[in-house]
Amino acid sequence: MGPMDDHDAPPAGLFGTLLDLSFDALITPRLLRMLYTLAMTCISGIAAVVFWFGWSITGAGWWSELGWVLVVGTPPLWLAALVLVRVVAEYLIVQHKISTDLTIIRKALTSGRDQT
Repeated sequence: MGPMDDHDAPPAGLFGTLLDLSFDALITPRLLRMLYTLAMTCISGIAAVVFWFGWSITGAGWWSELGWVLVVGTPPLWLAALVLVRVVAEYLIVQHKISTDLTIIRKALTSGRDQT
């Protein structure tokens, strides 16, 4: 057969992956899209609250300077946080792809050695 025999197939589904003690099936790619969306939503929500708070105190006496700092500083910090989360997500995906490729290569090499 090919590099992945039927008995080597990773368990199907989320719970099968969670209970896989050999760690051949990785859960990271399955959860990463959800976690990335959740992180973007949380970062955007927090940035919106900080921006709104800064905007609301821009006319409040000596607090107005702090308000303008928050209003001006929130968008760059929001963008930096999104870039950071994206870089971490891409790093995890690249690591997963490397692991998958190495597993395929290892199985191809060991199956070739078993046939000789």
